[in-house]
Formats: sequence, structure tokens, C-alpha cells
Amino acid sequence: PELLGSSPTIIDAMSSAGFRLEDQPGLYKRGMWSQVDSADMATELGLLRSHEISSSVTSEALSMFQDLFSTPSAIGTELVVQHVHALEDSDFIAGSSVALSQDLLEATSQ
Repeated sequence: PELLGSSPTIIDAMSSAGFRLEDQPGLYKRGMWSQVDSADMATELGLLRSHEISSSVTSEALSMFQDLFSTPSAIGTELVVQHVHALEDSDFIAGSSVALSQDLLEATSQ
């Protein structure tokens, strides 16, 4: 396989993308997930859905989001797993992706 760059370059890129190195060598956790609250995001999406200009496109985007991330075999979930499988067990990543998307979708439906 082709090398993407030296380790410091990869580490720098991961850090700038919000990942942080955990206690175990090579294990990164995405800081974003601990910083984004589904309820807060749902509130913002609710505002977008209630506005006449953004209502239809927001509803359409949520429908697409559901199609892409609602099951472990959905294409969006598979892409997440494919891109971060080296960081964690693939089943764990898929399950986490589905759980996070379901949390958001449930919060937006209330």
C-alpha cells in the first residue's frame, strides 16, 4: 500500500481534526462526539425546520441522514467504519455511529 506520509504528519493531521491520542499507542478518540449534544443539535435543527425558507431542505437532509446512518449496513455507516477502522473495532464504530444518529433523529422528532 502507498504511504500517506510520515507519522508526525498523520498525528498532526489527526490532532488538528479534533482527535486526541489516548493512553494506548495509536488509539485516538474523536473529541467532537463528547462536545456535541444531540439535544442542542436537535434544537437547532428544529429551528431550521420551523422556518419557511429552510424547512423543506432541512427535512430532506434529515431523511437522507437517516438513510445514510440508521443501520450498520447503511452506506454512511460503512464509510465511517472504513475511514476509522484502525482506531477502534469495526463493530464498535458501526454501533456508535448508529446510536449517535438514532439519538439525533429521535431528538429531532420530538
